Amino acid sequence: GGMEPAPSRKRGGRGGLPAGMGGFPGLNGLGGIDFGSLGGATAKKRHAAAAGAGVLPRGTNVTLCGLSDASREGAIGQVESHDGSRGRYTVLLQPSGDRIAVKSSVLRQRIEHTTVVGTSHPALNGRQPAVAVYDPATGRYRCEGLPTTNASMFIKRENLVLPKSTHVAIEGVRSRPSLNGQPAVVIDVDRDAQRYLVQLDSEEMVRLKLGAVAAFPA
Repeated sequence: GGMEPAPSRKRGGRGGLPAGMGGFPGLNGLGGIDFGSLGGATAKKRHAAAAGAGVLPRGTNVTLCGLSDASREGAIGQVESHDGSRGRYTVLLQPSGDRIAVKSSVLRQRIEHTTVVGTSHPALNGRQPAVAVYDPATGRYRCEGLPTTNASMFIKRENLVLPKSTHVAIEGVRSRPSLNGQPAVVIDVDRDAQRYLVQLDSEEMVRLKLGAVAAFPA
């Protein structure tokens, strides 16, 4: 059902990535990607607990989508602050320098340092898009700047490895449905276990497959 309980603990632990991924129609198999060494996750866990998994931190790069102001649709900016009482983020737009207060529902993280995996296209596997933006309507990431093409490509969740510290929402876990919709932070990846290790706001650690999370807000 997309998840595997982590050992019962509040601190420490490792997790990782799933195998047997399918992306575009006909894409499958996880191929020889080095996700780097593990370790140093404790500080990230503490940061996630302090900031809250459901709040994008200051400095997060975002794209605005679904605004009533069409002139700012697709605008790029950076999170400056979050006002929990109003449910609004202040975003510094680039390059204009204008500031705008918006709901989280119109923000899409612009994620760097992702890795394409598990496709039947050898030229794509192991490549890192310049930026990936999650599209909730399609359940895929729009990946820009892949070395193999000048066009944007849409890649399923299970075919894109998110970096540590990415804020995500849990989706599609059948074995523990209560997790679905909960925000979490990617703490670690474990190539051998083929799972992400994510931390919930409760500080519980859970191992999840790639396809069981989407970049927050989803």
